Amino acid sequence: DIRISPKTGKYFIPDSAFWQYLKSYPEVKAISQVLEDKALIQKDSRQLLVNVKGIDQYLTQVLNISDHIVEGNTKWDSNAVFIGNGIANALQIDVKNNFSSLRLLSPKQQMDVPSDQGLNEMYIKPKAIFSLNDDFDYTYVFIPLQKARELFDITGSLTAVYVAIDSKHRNTFQNECKIKWGK
Repeated sequence: DIRISPKTGKYFIPDSAFWQYLKSYPEVKAISQVLEDKALIQKDSRQLLVNVKGIDQYLTQVLNISDHIVEGNTKWDSNAVFIGNGIANALQIDVKNNFSSLRLLSPKQQMDVPSDQGLNEMYIKPKAIFSLNDDFDYTYVFIPLQKARELFDITGSLTAVYVAIDSKHRNTFQNECKIKWGK
């Protein structure tokens, strides 16, 4: 329903007052933390630049991604990896193949590492393929939030917080958030 993100910059670190406010608002149904950045995804000799969206276990309460799974396991857990249908087609991914894995690469945040060690690398096994629309299907890979933190070398920051809220209170809540945090 509502996406809270920084007014400027890519990341923000929500403080305890922010979380307390969200949790105390009676009309808030669910809250989900998101960390998103770009990464290179590779399978064999094929590769694509994608947006990796690290999401927590509460995303399914905010966005019903399960309704858009076209192949694979719809359950979101700490090992889940959901791939957009366009990416899956371009990389020829078969979620039923237990021996098929993908490699994600992202630049390390520390600048004092030698250039040959300047990438974070993660191997993932897709559990599901989703289809929402062409923008999402050719752009997004969803992984657990903790794995995204490891891939991007980011500990406490987020790119967004998604909030599911009763529709009658959406505008009031959104205006209060803008006034309180300017986000």
